[in-house]
Amino acid sequence: MKRLLLIGLFALIFHVVAMGVYLRNGLQGNIDFHILSSSHFGVPKPLADRGLRPLYEDGVYLGWDGQFYYYIANDLRGSPETMKHIDTPGYRYQRIGLPLLAKAASIVTFQGWVSPTLYYLTYLLLLVAGTMAAGLLLQSVGCHPAWSLLWTLSAGTQLTLLNGLPDAAADAFFLIGLACLRSNRRVWVWLSVIPLSFMVLSREAYVALPVLLFLFFGLDRLRAAGTEGRLASVAAWIKSPAFICLAVPVLAFAAVQIAVRFGLNVDPGAAQGILGPPLKAWWRFWSSGISGVHPFVGAGAHARSEFVLLTIFLALLVITFVLSIRLFVVAYHRRAPLDQALGATAAVFCVLYLFFADAVMMHYSGYMKVASIFLFLVPYMNARKDELAGQGQIGGRVFAQAWQWCVREPGKKFLYAFLIVAALYGGIHVWEERILPENRPLYWPYTRVTEPRSTNAAECLPAYKARFDVLEERPFPLPDTRYNRLFPPPTTKLIRVRATNLTDRPFANTSAPGAVNLSYQWLDSAGHLISDGIRTFVPGGIAPQASAEAWLVAEYPRQPGRYILRISAVQESCSWFHTKDPSSAVDLSVEVR
Repeated sequence: MKRLLLIGLFALIFHVVAMGVYLRNGLQGNIDFHILSSSHFGVPKPLADRGLRPLYEDGVYLGWDGQFYYYIANDLRGSPETMKHIDTPGYRYQRIGLPLLAKAASIVTFQGWVSPTLYYLTYLLLLVAGTMAAGLLLQSVGCHPAWSLLWTLSAGTQLTLLNGLPDAAADAFFLIGLACLRSNRRVWVWLSVIPLSFMVLSREAYVALPVLLFLFFGLDRLRAAGTEGRLASVAAWIKSPAFICLAVPVLAFAAVQIAVRFGLNVDPGAAQGILGPPLKAWWRFWSSGISGVHPFVGAGAHARSEFVLLTIFLALLVITFVLSIRLFVVAYHRRAPLDQALGATAAVFCVLYLFFADAVMMHYSGYMKVASIFLFLVPYMNARKDELAGQGQIGGRVFAQAWQWCVREPGKKFLYAFLIVAALYGGIHVWEERILPENRPLYWPYTRVTEPRSTNAAECLPAYKARFDVLEERPFPLPDTRYNRLFPPPTTKLIRVRATNLTDRPFANTSAPGAVNLSYQWLDSAGHLISDGIRTFVPGGIAPQASAEAWLVAEYPRQPGRYILRISAVQESCSWFHTKDPSSAVDLSVEVR
């Protein structure tokens, strides 16, 4: 128990620190902003009257899904005022589990509403409980409970807690419910109905677990009873606590689906663009990540990170699927229906996730939040499979020892090393991309990165001829914050440029390959390339013989010395303009002191 408490305490401290840094850097110190609300969807009037305002007030950036679930927490019945501020009310209201828990917390604490602070704290304590439940489950199969931290430190768990999405909440309910079902005490088995019900109401795919549990427990009873005693066995099964604990979540799921469809008069089906042909979207974004030009995140390091994370995602699916089938087979022979259902549920998840479409696969925040639970399932199912099968039951003693030392142990070490890398890489990427950046979101009004673009690819231009005129140069207004004082950012300037298209082809503004973006390169005094600069998008593109003005955000090198700042344009996946036509650039001499 002491180890579980220490693991829970570590998870609590880690997530509190992460939110503290995130508040200071990206949320202007206001926890109300952690749901990433936007003026595009607006804030329901009752919440606006309480002083809640959107983080993104330009009407362009859409925010993220956490805003919708937070609004639901303050209006579980779905009034027209709330529903008009939600993108797909039917889809969101079927995931009412986390909002329902937050509302319950507000009642218990005698709050008149679910404040953003209470919403976050409820979620935080749920994740801590989920981490401890995962540790208890792993400990029960002979693993160190600290392996549960792979889940709590993963990219998906961090992201969904930071921004109020229900995915990690569904995982936590699953872990708590599974721990209750595994308990030898009858009271905990009865109590499992609560987390299992919240689980299916937080992410609809999780309804597979109680359905399959119901099926395999029933089949096991029939299998054990024989031909003559089947009727009595079924009657005893219906009266058992396991039957009620599995029936209630399924009935709760069905009730919410009916209430959403007929009570709110909206379709609770999946949001548009969630599912599509298997691996089609994965391949599109994975291959674009290899090329270094990602359709959504653009070019550079973030595109390469998407390639790595998509590789990790597919590897997790394959590993989890193989282990789930092996656990299912062993559990069938050992007559362990709970493990049969767990293996079958994990296999269903793996197959389902192959069908994810662009809306999920376009960014790691979509696909990694559903894959995080695999970082628990893989070590747990692997250990549970070995526990059920028995160690060394492969053949004679000599062969068994050879198998153990030459195959099983190296394979297990490689598996756990991969899980550590997967969790750390994704978790660190969240810090680099979401938590630590203080200034990058301030660039967006100038780089126009959040504005709508075409999704059609463009062919490489036959000629790369353009003129660039520098109109204005001024320091970028970086905020004077404690983080910036502790970790001084590089000198950053705004450079206003007029770009003129001197060709007979339009310069496309698209999120696909072939987009023409304004940017710059840093060269040393001898003309050797040091680095590429930040891209600036040109909404609408530039027509032939036309001009457009835009701001470049130039981050200066940190090392003192003389440099050349070369301003030009780049056609993504094709070429920089100045490498094809040296006149299609303008050079500025810069001295960094």
